[in-house]
Amino acid sequence: MGFSITVRLNPRLHEANAGIDEAAWTDIPAEQWAPNDGVAQVAETALPGAFAGDH
Repeated sequence: MGFSITVRLNPRLHEANAGIDEAAWTDIPAEQWAPNDGVAQVAETALPGAFAGDH
C-alpha cells in the first residue's frame, strides 16, 4: 500500500489515514494514472484544526 499526500506526515495524519474505513476507498481508473501497474485508490477524511489558521 502506498500514499500520495501533499502535506508532511505526522502522527495525527498517520492516525487519520489508518482510521479511514476500507469501504471509503475508491479505485482510480487505470487509464487516469497509466503507465503504472497495480491499483490506485483515493479516499478523504476531515481533520478540523489540522492546519494553522483553521478555526
